[in-house]
Amino acid sequence: MMIMEYLFYILTGFFSGSILYSYLIPKYKKNIDITLSSEDHNPGAANAFHCAGISIGLLATACDVLKGLIPVYFAVRALSVSHPLFSLVLCAPVAGHAFSPMKKGKGGKAIAVSFGVLLALLPAYLHVLVLAAALIGFSLFLVIRPHRARVICAYLVLCFYSLRSTRELSVLVGVLVISAIILWKHRRAPAAETIQISFLGLSPFYTKTRKADSCPLPFQTDQSDPEKADSRLS
Repeated sequence: MMIMEYLFYILTGFFSGSILYSYLIPKYKKNIDITLSSEDHNPGAANAFHCAGISIGLLATACDVLKGLIPVYFAVRALSVSHPLFSLVLCAPVAGHAFSPMKKGKGGKAIAVSFGVLLALLPAYLHVLVLAAALIGFSLFLVIRPHRARVICAYLVLCFYSLRSTRELSVLVGVLVISAIILWKHRRAPAAETIQISFLGLSPFYTKTRKADSCPLPFQTDQSDPEKADSRLS
């Protein structure tokens, strides 16, 4: 019976996550298909902002956060977080969004829904605050551009924090799998990009130009080109 309860929340979370509000709301409110109108064809909240405007973007983002928060919020209060299956409860909304059946497994990049899942763990677990601080820090202080590289670095910080501070194994595994999904969804750039790191957005002390078929680690060199493989800083 206990396993059935966990399965209920896993399936509920996956179904909740699989509803792509950032795709549906612009489509039905403004007849805009953000997967066709955006550069990266991603059915996520950022493209809802870019393609449909601030009001639609805010509504879509709120729905994406809530679809992760609500099922996990109730699961935390109904289940034991120490059970091994709880890690799947945490992952389910993010996996549902990232691999949504609505788009034949080609869902969004799952940043907003991952925030919702981590918010549901407050106040016992502060992972969402660490992630938010990392994203803000990499946006305003140690500035990392473009956004894809910034997200990758922020979730790597979350992984490091989780490994150092999370005592509950099921929560640790859940957060690491969520981070792995985010990193996987950000593994490729939609076009050639120049990665830059600077203090306070001033002159960058690191610059690296990458092709579109980039890897999960933004600073990994292109091993197919020996000259590029030796290049580190510019």
